[in-house]
Amino acid sequence: MESLPVVPLWRAGRPYYTRLQRLVRDARGEPLAWVCQAPPAFYADALEGAAWEGWAALRELPWDRLLAVLRAASLHLTGSAYGGAEGPAPPGPAGRPAGAGTPSLQEPALPLPGTRAAYEAHLQRVVLATGMPYTWVRASYQHLASALRHLDEILQHQVPGGRLELLDHPGLLPGLRWVRRARHLAVLLPGNDPHVHVWWCLALALKFPLVLRPSEGDPLTPWYLAATLYSAGLPGPALWVLPGPREEGLELLRRARLALAFGGPRLAEEVGRLPDAGRIRLFGPGQSSAAVSASRADDPRVLDHLVRGVLRAGGRACFCLSRIAVVGPAEAGLRLARALAERLAALPILPPTDPRARVPALPKEEADALEGYIRQGMQAGGRDLTRDLAGRLREEVDGWHVLRPTVVWIPPGAEGDRHPLWCELPYPYCAVTAVPPDPDLLLRLLQRSLLVAAFLDEPRLRDALWEDPTLDRVYLERYPGEIELIRPHHGFLAGFLFHTGTGEAGFPAG
Repeated sequence: MESLPVVPLWRAGRPYYTRLQRLVRDARGEPLAWVCQAPPAFYADALEGAAWEGWAALRELPWDRLLAVLRAASLHLTGSAYGGAEGPAPPGPAGRPAGAGTPSLQEPALPLPGTRAAYEAHLQRVVLATGMPYTWVRASYQHLASALRHLDEILQHQVPGGRLELLDHPGLLPGLRWVRRARHLAVLLPGNDPHVHVWWCLALALKFPLVLRPSEGDPLTPWYLAATLYSAGLPGPALWVLPGPREEGLELLRRARLALAFGGPRLAEEVGRLPDAGRIRLFGPGQSSAAVSASRADDPRVLDHLVRGVLRAGGRACFCLSRIAVVGPAEAGLRLARALAERLAALPILPPTDPRARVPALPKEEADALEGYIRQGMQAGGRDLTRDLAGRLREEVDGWHVLRPTVVWIPPGAEGDRHPLWCELPYPYCAVTAVPPDPDLLLRLLQRSLLVAAFLDEPRLRDALWEDPTLDRVYLERYPGEIELIRPHHGFLAGFLFHTGTGEAGFPAG
């Protein structure tokens, strides 16, 4: 049996190998790597270390030098800092603590980032682990590197008055107290898209020491990104990466003074049962949507936006379009749904490792469950337009299970907002329905969307979307298709991490 690489923990900037390890398989079920698992006591130790050593290290590091470290990390991330394909290797943490060994079968360690060869090998591992198309994984890392390079511009939209000096001197502006709500931040990480890791990088730029628990779906991205940050000069105690079971992740949330958590309805329910749940910011499914006037249903430019919205990030990001409401007669809605299904059906179904692939692969069990869910949902009324065109939803290619990009039509009388298929699924999927030109009915369908792309001719409908407080982002006449960090995303992150108050300096008594 070929030896598999081992993914260690990161404890205060040093790799740490534990004997308790989890086997990670790729989306086909083939062994990919061993991931060290943190013992429960490590989480409490990390929170304390972050709150004291990490807090002190970031206080001593001026904000502009911290941003310089993050800019340097953007080059290390993609191997650009060291030019050649094979080396030289970047500076960075190394060594194995005494007593933290691994079985000889599992001895190979993952290469540290910095070279082009290490970067390409890492991308391939992420593709295998997640089933995401190679082209999008690569693009996602480029987006992440770009965000690290431009954090100074991004932070100006997070910090009062754009005054980045407040990160070091919270009393800089007279009468304003802008202070961190805690001395550490715990994060339950996502596994849907590498670009989403930009959120904890943003928290780090705001000078929060971090304790990260990686997703079981993608433990490789946080390991690689942490190694990149250390190599660029980040103080070790400012960042801890501790993979572990789901139960330990929930315990981390329970212990943390402040936390971010990425997940779905199950996690939302679990977080809601924790004490003082307001200290945890939950990033859940986006339910991102589009609204299209019937008069625009045959507009090829609108269709281009919708196709892009369904396919971005392999259909797995919170900003991917999963619901489309056509304002007008059902005939117009069905025409648009069929046109969308035809465009998506033309995509080739390929292994995710193929640079031409646009559709993710799924583990067989997940593909079975999703296909069964759609079939059962059809009992509430609806039509699977993808199956009508292709004859089947599932394809198997070279051992990879792929669900074709799916478009379902929900008839207007099927109570669209409560229909089981009026939802978000973790691959390119979209439900389409029609609604009368009534603002209340339209908002009922689109409520709580993270993003709404509106292609509407009716001013009162545009105004209704613009003024609805349950919608996070409204875009008129376009679909953005990416995380725009200068805009709110479940609100501004700094608005959650910082307390804004007032104060007044008086004169000493006497």
